[in-house]
Amino acid sequence: MHSPRQQTASAASRTSTTEPLPLLTTTIAMFAEELKTFRRLGLRYVLLQVLNFASVLASGLMMWKGLGLVTNTESPIVVVLSGSMEPAFYRGDLLFLTNPTSERYVNGDITVYKVPGADIPIVHRVLETHDVPLKSKKGTVAAAPLASKQLLLTKGDNNNIDDIELYQGLEYLERKHIVGKVRGFLPYVGYVTIAMNDFPQLNNVSLRFSSAFDSGFVKMATMEKDSLSTGSEEKIQVVTIESSPSYEQVEENSDTRLARFTSWLSRWGVETHGIPPIPEERRTDPRLYQIFLMWFSANINILAFSTGAAGPAFFGLGIRTSALIGLVVDSLTATIPAYFAVFGPKLGTRAMVQSRYSWGYYGAIIPSILNVLTNEGFLIITAILGGQLLAGVSGNVTTSVGVVIISIIALGVTFAGYQILHWYEALCWIPSLAVFVIMIGVGSKTLVNAPITDPTPATAAMILTYGATLASNVVSWAPLTPDYGVHHRGDASDFKIFSYAYLGFFLSMVPVHILGAVFTAAAYSNPSWQAGLGDGNNNIGGLIAAVLEPVGGFSKFLLIVLALTLPSSASPTLYTTCTSFMTISSVFARIPRFILAVIAVAVCIPVAIVGATRFYSTMVQILSFIGYWSSPFAVIVLTEHFLFRHNRWCAYPDPPTTYNKPHLLPPGYAATFTFAVCVGAIVPCMAQEWWTGPVAKAGAGDVGMLVGGAVGVVVYVGARGLERKYFGR
Repeated sequence: MHSPRQQTASAASRTSTTEPLPLLTTTIAMFAEELKTFRRLGLRYVLLQVLNFASVLASGLMMWKGLGLVTNTESPIVVVLSGSMEPAFYRGDLLFLTNPTSERYVNGDITVYKVPGADIPIVHRVLETHDVPLKSKKGTVAAAPLASKQLLLTKGDNNNIDDIELYQGLEYLERKHIVGKVRGFLPYVGYVTIAMNDFPQLNNVSLRFSSAFDSGFVKMATMEKDSLSTGSEEKIQVVTIESSPSYEQVEENSDTRLARFTSWLSRWGVETHGIPPIPEERRTDPRLYQIFLMWFSANINILAFSTGAAGPAFFGLGIRTSALIGLVVDSLTATIPAYFAVFGPKLGTRAMVQSRYSWGYYGAIIPSILNVLTNEGFLIITAILGGQLLAGVSGNVTTSVGVVIISIIALGVTFAGYQILHWYEALCWIPSLAVFVIMIGVGSKTLVNAPITDPTPATAAMILTYGATLASNVVSWAPLTPDYGVHHRGDASDFKIFSYAYLGFFLSMVPVHILGAVFTAAAYSNPSWQAGLGDGNNNIGGLIAAVLEPVGGFSKFLLIVLALTLPSSASPTLYTTCTSFMTISSVFARIPRFILAVIAVAVCIPVAIVGATRFYSTMVQILSFIGYWSSPFAVIVLTEHFLFRHNRWCAYPDPPTTYNKPHLLPPGYAATFTFAVCVGAIVPCMAQEWWTGPVAKAGAGDVGMLVGGAVGVVVYVGARGLERKYFGR
């Protein structure tokens, strides 16, 4: 007998002394094996598979060519490769074109053109149009009203000069140079094409692979950038936009390892600038609907569902009471974060930077620290919920593993930055909404038969405390919303920006809060749902798994979908955690945002794993803490804006040049004093597991958030008046 180690050594010895088969012999053997397989399958089967493949390929080509005929353009779909049309279009956007012969181009139309001698089409906006009458053969002007040749001059929105130098010696573009007019787009879908453009090796591989099929299936269109230059086509493709050095956290000319890494990330589209306000000339993104999608997507998920579920699960309320409280509280409190969203496009400032115009440079450190803790708390709640959902899918995945997975996904989205975050939020609401609709359909029988009244008479304390929990969930978005509009058009009306944000909050939070309350209250009349919810009413993931159980194995897929959409809420909170941390100190402002994101997730994961065992008590305490400080913070900022700056944006002295100069900002004494008084007023009104104030004990419930906001308005008006009188700013 030989030991395993001796057998292994012996086998290794035999292997080392045996010559490998020649390559030719191996190839022949493999080919012979393939022939045997074909013989077993039969010639008819093989031909059938070849015909199927050919038919799929032919169908695709016919659809592509047919689309070209219908749209009258050789390239109905193009991909944006660079940034000269920002903020209208960004790198990776997929554009859809048509080119009707009867339509005239007007100033402002976005066109794709290709001039002789240039291999790559260009996407730019029409700057000028000129109609030159056509002449008949005898030299007279044609009488037909449309018998004229239209000449076009174009320019990139992000370029300083027009495109004449790109026209290869032409003064204007003619109709024959136009590939098509842009009719619509999908953001960032074409990043695969960008990877091929940036890395020629990938491009060569894909071209070799696809050359047998169709060399022009989807053609690329590039948008030329600022520094236009004459010369070879190669120069046109590689020219880059100069970015303002004040935006970068790491100097471009630095030769440190971090600077090189940051530069490499920037080339891949990762956001690398810090917290300086965006100047007005760069706030030109017209896609205000992104503000709606951001907050609709961030709240149509199971985090808002679980907040609504706290009514029956934690406070013992019934369906009717919980739904009425949700409708009233959400409708009113959504106005606060919705108006804060206006600050982003109007001033170009992140929320905590904007707070310096009421709290002062040093006073703003207080809300910045609290905002870091707040968003880290929300991140923890989201990670716990995602972990519970994934654990409900398979017994092999624990809640702790699920926490890690959700945290890493949120980190990936936040790591990329502002543009990718908006793209993610624009899509993430779709699967969440689909799952909620399926839940309603599957659980309708239980929902219809569930009692709507309170199991025990609701007291004022229960109602007020549950209302405060919902209000905290809504108002806590106020210190975030400005961060996600800093690149959007500043000349848009206040009401339009506000409306987009308000509808985003209202249309997501109201129905999802009510759904959470309805499903949780109904669980007490359905044994399988109640078992999923758990003995301590702490397992929302288990409840949803029980609701979806009738659809069989498909339920696991739906649970995974819900879990993977949770980063729609976690990613904005993680992003603002980083920008708020940078606002605390100029030292922190030099740390790249993506590094801060990694640190925040590293803190979140162990805390979430511990907090998962007592989910609702953890959630209620975090949300209440958020409400206690966010209420006075909001009223201080809004009172400053409406009462002392009279709702005039010009009353804020040029934020890009004043945001980091303490002597040009308010001293901050009034805001700090007001906040301290608010804390003193809030403490007696608190009702928490670790402290219940005398006002709350008297039966008022947790009214700390309401009292803090009311006291804040009164105190700040007087304190700020004195501050302006003695300091003049």
